[in-house]
Amino acid sequence: MCKSLIVFIALLAATSAASIFADDVTATTAAAADTTLVPAEDTTATEATGTTEATGTTAANDATTPVAGKCVFEKETWSDENLMKFHLCVDGKDVIQTCGEDEFFVNNATISGCVPMNQMQPECVNLDAEPQLCTEENYQQQQPSKLLNSFYLCTGVGIMPVLEVCPDQKVFLRNEAGWMGCFEWSMWRFLRGCPEGN
Repeated sequence: MCKSLIVFIALLAATSAASIFADDVTATTAAAADTTLVPAEDTTATEATGTTEATGTTAANDATTPVAGKCVFEKETWSDENLMKFHLCVDGKDVIQTCGEDEFFVNNATISGCVPMNQMQPECVNLDAEPQLCTEENYQQQQPSKLLNSFYLCTGVGIMPVLEVCPDQKVFLRNEAGWMGCFEWSMWRFLRGCPEGN
């Protein structure tokens, strides 16, 4: 009789533990289903001093909602794959900023911030990419523009080319090795020989 009572109590304890575990898993799964990621806020830098102007929207965040993108550094900026953007940490959140027109973000041993295009390494910019009158030779040919995410396309002869934008935030490349088209930033950097941090 004593053995039966001990077995009964052990089974009762195991059943209770399994029930508590199942309730805990259900609550955790429900909480995870209700959690939504909030993207990093996208802002535009208005000066090299770090003043920003919000260009995107960010949903309200409470302490339990995870934020997409973690701060790499708490007190300094870091580069983005896109040369025109950079990140900084504000209240523990990754905030993406965009440099001004004709500026690119540089973070190396001598400078950290948005710098004018003409101060960039030549491998990382298209300094001399000006639209040219369309001729028979460049008809229907893609040509680089100063805007890295765009290219010129000649749609006729004797007219100025049309500025087209690469899809999906890609960047345009046309080089002497035969590469031409819109590429992801990492591949573009590799093909151009543009090092990280420049």
